[in-house]
Amino acid sequence: MSKSRHIYLKMKTLKEARQILFERFSSSQPLLKETISVPDAVGRVLAEPVTAVISSPNFHLSAMDGIAVIAATTFGASETRPMELDMDKDAFYVNTGQVMPENTDAVIMIEHVNDMGRGRVEIEAPAFPWQNVRKVGEDIVATELLFPHNHVITPYCVGALLSGGVFRVPVRKKPKVLVIPTGSELVDWRETSLENLSPGQVLETNSFVLGKLIESCDGAFVRHEMLTDDPGIIKEAILDIGINTPNPGTRIFATLKGVVDAGVEIPCNEKMLPSEDRIKGEHIKSYAKLLAKEDKEKYNKHFSKYIEANVKPEDVPNIFKETKAKIDTTE
Repeated sequence: MSKSRHIYLKMKTLKEARQILFERFSSSQPLLKETISVPDAVGRVLAEPVTAVISSPNFHLSAMDGIAVIAATTFGASETRPMELDMDKDAFYVNTGQVMPENTDAVIMIEHVNDMGRGRVEIEAPAFPWQNVRKVGEDIVATELLFPHNHVITPYCVGALLSGGVFRVPVRKKPKVLVIPTGSELVDWRETSLENLSPGQVLETNSFVLGKLIESCDGAFVRHEMLTDDPGIIKEAILDIGINTPNPGTRIFATLKGVVDAGVEIPCNEKMLPSEDRIKGEHIKSYAKLLAKEDKEKYNKHFSKYIEANVKPEDVPNIFKETKAKIDTTE
């Protein structure tokens, strides 16, 4: 058994760790967006302002059970001078929520209507325009701003969005966090029998705790397979992740790191930063040709090792290709 002990002298305080995290992942860099169904958007953050497509209601509706009338035709009615109306001519029966008959603009509650028989009714008070009517756009007007950018969608928002004719909304993609459990002593609790658990073996649980904490903060997590305490294996896993990420900047960094670690120089300057295509060698070829033509002194200085090795600009892409093949096959 080893007598040496690990002393961790570079532990960070919680405050320092938080500072490092927020400096590396600044909120000034907005998340990518995706468009999803409104019912599925609860808890998500809008990536853009959302406006109504249609009004709600989008027709004039009766707000009461009663009779729909033209308000002006009822002026003068009173208890001392009741007015009789012909049904289906001067008045029309409507229920709550029913579309108003054409040209009518008021509803008299059924409690205030006397049925006189023979298709006639009596009223004892006039109606005023739009009495007991839900007008078009009473709740929502087409083109009206429903919710601003960065608004968090709640269950109540779903009703407003659907009523406004909005069925899909642009939201920020959930931050995706990769959790890599490391430790030679770890075993997977899903695949290990407790009876066969050897002394020194530890059930790996932290990645699941962290993953659920991430989900509780509206993030998404991906659990990497467990890695042993081998710096080379951990480094390789991180580079593989970087190369396969959808983020171009991360892909560039990971590929650059792998190529540079393999001993290949990546010449560039502040005006010609490396990109995915450039680090594959084509850019090096064109850059070397440009310097050789326009600034021989700078070319000789910048590409001195290439010149010493008798490597011409045209040879660079094949060197990169061969190097990458060796990296890919290295265990």
